[in-house]
Amino acid sequence: MAMAALLLLGAGLACSAGGAAPSRDQGAAPFLDEGAVCPEHCSCSLGEGGELEGAVCGGSVEDAGAMGPSLASLQVEGCLGEGDWGSGLLSLELTGCDNFTLAGFTRLQSLAISDSLLPPSLPCSLLQQLTNLSLTSSSLSSLALLPSSCPYPIPLLSLDLSSNLLSSLSWPRLHLFPLLQRLSLAHNPLL
Repeated sequence: MAMAALLLLGAGLACSAGGAAPSRDQGAAPFLDEGAVCPEHCSCSLGEGGELEGAVCGGSVEDAGAMGPSLASLQVEGCLGEGDWGSGLLSLELTGCDNFTLAGFTRLQSLAISDSLLPPSLPCSLLQQLTNLSLTSSSLSSLALLPSSCPYPIPLLSLDLSSNLLSSLSWPRLHLFPLLQRLSLAHNPLL
């Protein structure tokens, strides 16, 4: 499932990567994915086989698992509280979210969190396949949320910590990421 398949068009239109004609989201309209549904407050995209592959949602998503097992990409804006966002996700983007947990994600390759109240820690299991991590505009003042060690190498290539309140950098925490190629610390006025 290619991430490029997430093609969202204005006015709630979704188009499959296979070039099929766009279909209008009807909120809770069934897809071919064994009863998977696109919630009313989401714009969803379909994969080549008609399965629901990506969703962009405004507001809380209490049960992304109901969107089907093929859901690979989820963007949520303004979520409150914990929800089941589906442990099979490859890409998760959270904006303006509070009181959420990231436990149970083991397949994520990309995680972006902005303008949100960050959890106290990121579990090693979350990081095990992560190549891109962005924690921006969230008043982050230290790297204490990163584990001090993990039992396996972390494949992170890109780490964006821009627009936070970092005043120093804990280099030992960054040793968790031996493959790190890009580190962004822009707009941390105390650094």
